[in-house]
Order: sequence, then structure tokens, then C-alpha cells
Amino acid sequence: MMKKNKWFYTILAILSVSTIGILYIVFFYHGFDITITNKTDQDIKNLIIIDGRKTKQITIPTIDSNKQYKTKIDLKDVGENSLTLNYQDNNKKMQKVVIFGYFEGKGKGTIDIVIKSIHQDGALDIQVKQK
Repeated sequence: MMKKNKWFYTILAILSVSTIGILYIVFFYHGFDITITNKTDQDIKNLIIIDGRKTKQITIPTIDSNKQYKTKIDLKDVGENSLTLNYQDNNKKMQKVVIFGYFEGKGKGTIDIVIKSIHQDGALDIQVKQK
């Protein structure tokens, strides 16, 4: 009889902790986990992530050749928004790549950005995956 009660309380405790964790993720977790991978043979610098409402601008430090940079971005709830990766090419032209096209509220998600190559004019060949 005691063993059955022990198992019952153990399973109840595990289910309670799991439920609290799931509720936290669903209702309270927000922000974007962003990974930028530089697969080129050159260092990448002067990248900036800007939200569509221009409430936050994140300057990315230099990413060495064949290295990775990870960051988390938390935004204020400003309604509809988006995220772009911005940089200047060799002709001083500002280039914008949409990395998360649309979200509401504070937003949440995972963004994997892979810089595959650099063109002669300084334009980056970028692949973006959202989760």
C-alpha cells in the first residue's frame, strides 16, 4: 500500500512540474533566439538587427570566419512588428534582409541565419530559417 502511494505522489509531482514548465513556455516565454553563422573565409562586421517599429537596434559584433554568434533579443509589445538584418555593401548601399517577417506583441521564436558567401560588391548571400 505504501509503495502505491509513493508512486502516486512521485507521478503527481512530475506532472505538476511539467505542467508548470509548459505553461511558463506558452504564456511567459518571449523573445528571439538568434544564431548567425559565418561560413565565409572573411570576417563579417557592421551587421545590425532592427525591428520594424525601430524601437530596438542591436549591433552585432564582428563574426570571425567560420564562427558563430548567438544572441537573444527581447522586444517591447508594440503591436505588429518585424525584424531585419541590415548591413552596408561596398557601394555604401544599405542592404536589408527580413529575418522575421511578422509577429505581434513581444514575439517569440528561433532564427538561424547562415552567411554563405560574400559577392564582389559586398552583398551577402544569406539563408534564413525561422522556427
